[in-house]
Amino acid sequence: MDSTVDRPLPGRARELATFESALDVAGASTRAAVQATMHVVVEGEPGSGRTAVLRAAAALAAARGFQVAWTRGRPGERGYPLGVARQLIGPLLTRAPESVQVTLPPGVVTPDAPIPASIDPETMYGLYRLIVRLAAGRPLFVVVDDLQWCDAASLRWLGQLARRSARVPLLLAFARTTGLGDDLLLDELTGSFAQLHLRPLIECEVAEVVRQPMGPFSAACHAATGGNPFLLTALLDDLAEGGHDTADVVAGYTGPATGRWVRSRIRQADPHAAQNAERIARAVAILGDGAEPDLVARQAGLGIAPATEAADALVRSQLLRAGRTLNFRRPIVRNAVLHEMSETERQVAHARAARLLYARGRRTALVVDHLLATGPIGDVWSVPVLRESARAALAAGVGGLAVVQLRKALEATPYGPEHLDILVELGEAEQRTDVAAAVAHLTEAFESAADPRSAARVAEHLAAATCEGEDAKAAIGVLDRAIAGLDLDSHPRNADLVADLDILALGISARVTSLACAHRIERLQARAAARPGAARAIAGIIAYRLSAACRSRRQSVARAREVLALGPPEAMRDFFAYRNAALALCRAGELDLARRCADTLIEHGRALNQPIFVASGHGLRGWLALQYGRLANVIDECRIATDVHARLMPDAGPHAAKMYMIDAYLDLGRLEEAARLLTRIGLLGGDHPAPYWAVFSLESRGRYRMLRGDPEGALADYLEAGRQLVDFGVINPVSGSWRSSAALVLHGLGDTGKAIRLATEEVTLARSWGVAAPLGVALRAIGLIRRDMAALEESVDVLAGSPARLEYARSLHELGMVRLASRHRDEARRLLRDAYVLALDCGAAPLVARIAETLAEAGARRPRPRPTGVAALTAQERRIAELAAAGATNREIAETLFLIQRTVETHLTSVYRKLGIDGRPTLAAALGA
Repeated sequence: MDSTVDRPLPGRARELATFESALDVAGASTRAAVQATMHVVVEGEPGSGRTAVLRAAAALAAARGFQVAWTRGRPGERGYPLGVARQLIGPLLTRAPESVQVTLPPGVVTPDAPIPASIDPETMYGLYRLIVRLAAGRPLFVVVDDLQWCDAASLRWLGQLARRSARVPLLLAFARTTGLGDDLLLDELTGSFAQLHLRPLIECEVAEVVRQPMGPFSAACHAATGGNPFLLTALLDDLAEGGHDTADVVAGYTGPATGRWVRSRIRQADPHAAQNAERIARAVAILGDGAEPDLVARQAGLGIAPATEAADALVRSQLLRAGRTLNFRRPIVRNAVLHEMSETERQVAHARAARLLYARGRRTALVVDHLLATGPIGDVWSVPVLRESARAALAAGVGGLAVVQLRKALEATPYGPEHLDILVELGEAEQRTDVAAAVAHLTEAFESAADPRSAARVAEHLAAATCEGEDAKAAIGVLDRAIAGLDLDSHPRNADLVADLDILALGISARVTSLACAHRIERLQARAAARPGAARAIAGIIAYRLSAACRSRRQSVARAREVLALGPPEAMRDFFAYRNAALALCRAGELDLARRCADTLIEHGRALNQPIFVASGHGLRGWLALQYGRLANVIDECRIATDVHARLMPDAGPHAAKMYMIDAYLDLGRLEEAARLLTRIGLLGGDHPAPYWAVFSLESRGRYRMLRGDPEGALADYLEAGRQLVDFGVINPVSGSWRSSAALVLHGLGDTGKAIRLATEEVTLARSWGVAAPLGVALRAIGLIRRDMAALEESVDVLAGSPARLEYARSLHELGMVRLASRHRDEARRLLRDAYVLALDCGAAPLVARIAETLAEAGARRPRPRPTGVAALTAQERRIAELAAAGATNREIAETLFLIQRTVETHLTSVYRKLGIDGRPTLAAALGA
């Protein structure tokens, strides 16, 4: 019956040692020892493992040659005089050897004897003499479990037996549940016994029972059960039956074994008013920890007196904890009580709790928790409560909770002005959690807005959500519709609304080419001095357009600097200007300033609870890392961005971060991962996709196809990428070296003339723009196609002073191979060694392998590899490792860095491998070293 016997018995060494000593004393009584026998009583709350300890003690006794007599008291048998005594003596008589002649005194009950009407002293003494005779041949170990349910006659007899057991080879072992039965009578009986009070298991002992090292699972089991052995084993059995073995499941889990135990304990707590005890248990379970007794009574529908009596009974049964408030001693018991209620019962109970708490003026969050657990709400008061709570949740950055609360409020609100207000609030909240749902709800609100001003306010949020859903043209269409509805001639006060919409439209227009923005800039110019947002939007879009068209790098940088000088974003519409400025600065080679923009997007995106801009900031960091050739950092930063995108837009197609990740995977030599990502965003096995960022990804697919030995497919991708980029107004080679890539493929396919034209065009554009990286790449292509040593040397010279370390390594390698072919071996070795170190530092495994082969041809040794340990950690790995070393859990790290938990776990595994450690316990020391 007790499942603890099938598992280890940790934490009970002291108790078993006491039994061993007692058995030594009892066994020594056969040699007429003078000392008295030491009897033992095991006490503990329900489920504390008393039976398991008794069984272990009985096994010790049997191994020492003791006879073992075992019985237990039962609540339904307390009215049978000498019932427990009869259960003990019957089996002993059956097993007694023939040499032991036992004559039963008159009136002694045996298993087949009738129950006597009364028990006289002579019968009691006869039973005592019987035990003495039975123990004379072999020591006797008598066990009575659940002593609190023992009948009164048996208790008197057991007391007599204990008092007269000196020099008798007899050991009595009783177990009782504290808080049940007649405590005074039991205390009198066992007062002279060795008292063993079973404490709950501590976490390391729980780990022994679950047969796992201490960790999240054992900690969760300990927290749920409080170390109660029966509840622990019942939980493990239920988990095994359900196929669960993770810490996340344990917290709210309950199963049939736990449910049966809890039901039984509630009924036993107050046998005369079991229904009241159940109602109190359910009320405490619904209200949660910290419920006042009078509130529990009202929730249970009971008067104070019967509620108090039932609660006291549950406290005595160790199910509730006594105090000014009522709490379950263990979470698993509360889970079991809730599980016993049907869904309808729980919803009705939560609705009642919400009304009670609201009437008492309790915290909004507490009331809302109950409202969310109910079915449809009919109470008018609940809607403003839900809206207030949702606003607080949004301010705290918990967008998901706000969405749930607002959806609940929307269900309870009839169609009308308030319904429309809630719809807008819901759409705004969903922009932080589910862009597709936000677009749907905001579109409904926009189409049903009562007046143009209301429609304009909705349009700003709808356009932002639509743009992030990769439809910038539709977003601008929404803004234009809203602007058209605002009559500036009759209502000059609408000018501020129009300005807000124009600011957003300018920010979005970086992603479209067919819509002119000159008229918006003209409208905003007059207000730019008074509105930083207007000046910021104008500067941002001009910086972006100049950089895209490869016109006036100086002016583009100056405009981007204006965005930074105007201060951080103050509203959602301002973020687009920062994104545009950052892209312009990246193209201009102003990578430190671009990093400032990216950091601003991340910092203020978090502060203003705009996760999409946090993703944009990390994506920009990924592009910057790609410019530097820090490939591992590219993956780190872009994974954060893609995780955020995946939460907001699960079905999203290509976006910038994914494109940068593909390029990094190709440079790292991880072609299978690049292929998986290309397939996931629809760039393998389909036609050319239309979304904006897919245009840039076509060049990445071309690189992949080239590495897979498909030059024709690669060429088609490069040329199509170029065509679409030009259509989008993006001429700058910093945004795509498709010309030089296509030129190299054309040269390999024999069309050298066209190859030279494309490469020369890229060199011309790169020289006019004045950024080293694209010029170095284009010069390298010209040098390889024309076999032009001077172009290759210039490529190396241009890239030597640039941040583009990986491109520098490629040019060094190409020049080194040319020098080697022309028999300038010493110079070739120097170039190749420098290229090898750079490529190794970038992590570009395929390039490292090619350079190593060339070094071998040149008869040179490879330089030493880069250091390992802390120096080998990427920036993201270092951030995660420091948070983990400071004590943050994986979930807390994920929330802090906008990652999914699996990504944090992957990074920590990499950290442990690089640092040569097994896990968190030595992480802080390893980082310090």
